[in-house]
Amino acid sequence: TSFYFSMEGLIDFDKARARLKKELERLAKDQLKCEAMLNNTSFIERAPEDEVTKVRSNRDDAFARSEALKDTLAALGA
Repeated sequence: TSFYFSMEGLIDFDKARARLKKELERLAKDQLKCEAMLNNTSFIERAPEDEVTKVRSNRDDAFARSEALKDTLAALGA
């Protein structure tokens, strides 16, 4: 059995889209920061390997989250 109901009035879609766009902007900044660190040969050479791995992981996580948010925005019609 399936139930369908209107979400109109329950969720302010404009606010939801604005919040998601703001989060996308933050994630883009995080990605740029990580990329700058990873493109800095001095950082790569001097930083402990676990720190470099952490920055790579943060970059990859930010990318994955931003892709998911883009899909959500598309579903909301933004």
